[in-house]
Amino acid sequence: MILFHGNCTNKHQLGTGFAVHKSTVPVVKEFKVINPRIIMLTIEAQWFYISYISVHAPTEDKSQEDKDSFYKELENILNSISGIAMFFALQNE
Repeated sequence: MILFHGNCTNKHQLGTGFAVHKSTVPVVKEFKVINPRIIMLTIEAQWFYISYISVHAPTEDKSQEDKDSFYKELENILNSISGIAMFFALQNE
């Protein structure tokens, strides 16, 4: 397994990641850290790209501003994915 991971705080909070089998690593086309709560991994399939998005959504105790900002950023990312890509959104709970 190869780990692709984003940043976490100095308190070891937030952060997301992917565990990728070593045989899949050659088809990884992009690993992008959007922010400490959102990362994206894109792999090349036979006829298209597949983008996986891993998120760590703000919990209910966070401010409404934090939650709105998070979901706006996530919406922007989803809208930016090419029409020839499939995507899967994964959420930490």
